[in-house]
Amino acid sequence: MAADPRRLILLSLIVAVALTGTFARDMWTPDEHRVTAMSIEMAETGDLVIPRLAGVPFLQKPPLYFAVAAGAIELFDDLLPPAGAVRFTSVLWGFGVLLLSWSTARRLSEDPRRAWATVLILGTGLGFVENQLWIRVDAELAFFVSAAIWAFAEAYAGGRRWAVAAAGLFLAGGFLAKGPIAPLLVFPVWLALLWAYPLRAGAHGGWRGLSLPIHAVAGLLFVGASGVWVALL
Repeated sequence: MAADPRRLILLSLIVAVALTGTFARDMWTPDEHRVTAMSIEMAETGDLVIPRLAGVPFLQKPPLYFAVAAGAIELFDDLLPPAGAVRFTSVLWGFGVLLLSWSTARRLSEDPRRAWATVLILGTGLGFVENQLWIRVDAELAFFVSAAIWAFAEAYAGGRRWAVAAAGLFLAGGFLAKGPIAPLLVFPVWLALLWAYPLRAGAHGGWRGLSLPIHAVAGLLFVGASGVWVALL
């Protein structure tokens, strides 16, 4: 089946907006200078545990965004300036959010048109575009929050119990991106999905069919992956 040209145009516009000025422009706002400097320092020192600013530990945020950005700086060393490499990671996190949002909407609505409408509304929203084009930890946080919600949707609406364990890992990624705000953001969505599918509708065996052990595994994965960084501190 041939691809819908309207969807191709939509995707092309989103990609064009995301890449406009990503590599050429200078840094904006104090946050971009600070985050870039910390990413450069992490790339130079190789210490992926403790973010530093001018040599001083900066523990207001966990290290995952800076570690990924440091890897991008090393990878694109001959192609991009440090700020461009770091900003490119935000663009990639944003693309991941769009893909996960499409997949979640497709699962919950079972209507491809609604899934594409989700991408259109989100991908052209001012807040999303701003978050994707700036060097900020929120881009990575949005990805892991979206990934955890997608995993719960797959588990509850799609009957894929293994996805609950994946949600635990994604929540850990969100914690390592920006601390406890990630599970706090996911919690109300998790409750809504839990009520709408396994409990209220009795889908896939109801609560018993959820498989409590896999939820325990998810909790252990979250605590374990998050706790590694805390222990290394």
